[in-house]
Amino acid sequence: MRKFIAFVLALLYLGQLLLPGRVIAAVTNNTPATSSTVVLFTEDQNFNLPTNSVSYWFNLPKGADIADCNVNLHISFSTTLLANHSNVSVLINNSPVDTKWINELNAPKTTWWKVSIPPAMLKENALNELKIESKQRSILGDCADIDNSSNWMVIHKDSTMGFTINEYADAVLSNALPIFGDNFLNKTAISANYILPKTVNQDTLSSLLKLSSSLGRNYNDKANLNYNVLSGNITGNNPPGNRIFLGPLQEWSSNPQLTLPAHKLSAADGFLSIRSQTTAGTTPTPHSSNLFNLLVTGDNQDSITKAVDFLARKPLMDQIKSNSLTVSSNTKLDRTPFELKKDGLYKFSDFGYSSINLAGAFHQKTYLTFVQPQGIQGAKGSYLNIKFNHSKILVSDRSLMTVYINGTAVNSAKLSAANAEDGTLKVTIPDDALTSPVINVAIDCYNYLGVVDCSKNYDDTAWTVINPDSEICLLPGKTLLEPDLNSFPYFYTQEDVGTPQVALSLPTSWNRSILETTSLLASRAGQSSNTTMDWNILGPNDSLTSNQKKMDIIYLGSYRTINLPQAIKSNLFVTPTGNGTFSIKDGLGIEPETLQNKLLVQVIRSPWDSAKRLYVIMYDNDKDLNIFKKILSDGDLRAKMTGEIAVIDPDYEIHNFNYTKNNSVNNSDNRFIDRIQALEDFTHLPWWGLLALFIGLIFGLIAFGIYIYRVTKKGPKNNSN
Repeated sequence: MRKFIAFVLALLYLGQLLLPGRVIAAVTNNTPATSSTVVLFTEDQNFNLPTNSVSYWFNLPKGADIADCNVNLHISFSTTLLANHSNVSVLINNSPVDTKWINELNAPKTTWWKVSIPPAMLKENALNELKIESKQRSILGDCADIDNSSNWMVIHKDSTMGFTINEYADAVLSNALPIFGDNFLNKTAISANYILPKTVNQDTLSSLLKLSSSLGRNYNDKANLNYNVLSGNITGNNPPGNRIFLGPLQEWSSNPQLTLPAHKLSAADGFLSIRSQTTAGTTPTPHSSNLFNLLVTGDNQDSITKAVDFLARKPLMDQIKSNSLTVSSNTKLDRTPFELKKDGLYKFSDFGYSSINLAGAFHQKTYLTFVQPQGIQGAKGSYLNIKFNHSKILVSDRSLMTVYINGTAVNSAKLSAANAEDGTLKVTIPDDALTSPVINVAIDCYNYLGVVDCSKNYDDTAWTVINPDSEICLLPGKTLLEPDLNSFPYFYTQEDVGTPQVALSLPTSWNRSILETTSLLASRAGQSSNTTMDWNILGPNDSLTSNQKKMDIIYLGSYRTINLPQAIKSNLFVTPTGNGTFSIKDGLGIEPETLQNKLLVQVIRSPWDSAKRLYVIMYDNDKDLNIFKKILSDGDLRAKMTGEIAVIDPDYEIHNFNYTKNNSVNNSDNRFIDRIQALEDFTHLPWWGLLALFIGLIFGLIAFGIYIYRVTKKGPKNNSN
């Protein structure tokens, strides 16, 4: 018996030696841990009050297994801080992790502080908050450090958070959108590799752009975009990264790295699935990779559209805990059109704002933005009427509310016992602020309680609340706002019923560069306009239909091949006329020589609907399109585009121009289309009704003139006896 047992053990040992390594790995499923580091902030965080805090939020996906977590803070502080009265703390999900006195950081002015965070404190499938707090003093005495420039601490932007990851995430559809748009290891970017069929038609491109705009809409705070778009059935490990396979089901039926429908799909059904990336021929496990393949498909374009529309709605996707889904429903876009008010009087709640609580002693501030409806400039006398209430124990002689518009202080009011329950502050909007499509408002409250201990929290006793029924009155005007390249590309979609639509004219050849450029463009449009969009694709020789003329429009092409309608050429600032020549508005400061090897971006109001925008993007050579891709990918570069015209060189230097403002031209008063628009608003008749009325009036006057002529020529009858 002993010999038999020894023989069996020897066989088992020999079998372990001979078995291939991949089989052993498949049996043990022992995926090695990986380490990753993320940067916490895009800019330095300045602490200059007695108490300060800043938070970093990250979503830990379902199934993530974190072996180790730490925060490495680069801190500088004033040498005037009192070491035994100043400290800094790290908290995770409002639970304290560690605190240090300044004198414990072992440096006179700047240092690094590493804090280990127990993985058990992290929440799976939920937002986690890393908070850094400081209490700092440089002068003893009750609140002596308020507005003291020597009382400061800086958390530098190279501070990081590190993770050691055993398992990344479950391959379930509720994780699909966060994997691309809210990856906790890449918080500043949306990253995706799109895989399209070998032949890309208009339907597939429209689906790609709608999906890209939905990613932008769902993650509109991401500064950077990292997209690759490839055609063909990719089965290897390149390109590296999370991938979206988009197109008809028959294109993907032979791909072993995709989860396909278990049963034949109905022609009316779309299909979504997600799966870990694995080597072809192996069986995937829930955690076999930290990269995933998402399949968006159907038998025809209608069914693919169903899948895209469902995927675009994050609240629906969050409910799907399986790795595949058959989509039978027609999912409508979850948006409510902005209701226009004839008197121009809106509540803050109409713009999505709820009650705003400015809690805490001393300086408290909030920022609001208001988009002027329909792109029409509010008339002189437009105003804000801020309704508020505040704590009754605020000291009225020192407590104050100040309102800023576009960075300039415009009015203030004391926070006194008289307005504690029902306060109002009316602020006239300056005329120059009304010339901007977006009005930026800041409300600063100084909640003063008297002599207090600044190391304590007074949120429950020192507060001012801005009520959501506060008003902004944008008196109806007749002047249309001149569009610019801020937040490019931006469209007024608030009043659109249903899914907003964009008409996009492209060159004949849709190479990889064109596909990547348009996907980036669609995501930026989704971010700026905060909506998902349908895209109508046109070739360079296609004419706009009557329906497309009612849409926002983008033309993209080279100086030599772009084919612009005459109505656009008549209003454009720089128009190519062939053979390297251009028609350029006088006084613009642009010459044909300055456009060589450059990208040119222009925006005007649509000549067919003045409430819509029209962008024209042109380039000298096809390689110059890479300039445009870089601008769209990099949030900092994109933010540098401002005027009506931007000329961008291969070094990404951006030259902005304003023709209308610089030449004192008020297009909205001089353009025939705007006069027609004003008449339509006044008479409540469409342009063709006005035309018919005008023609009828002309014929009536002619008929009346003929009648008078005949009567006078005939003269009175002679009466004779």
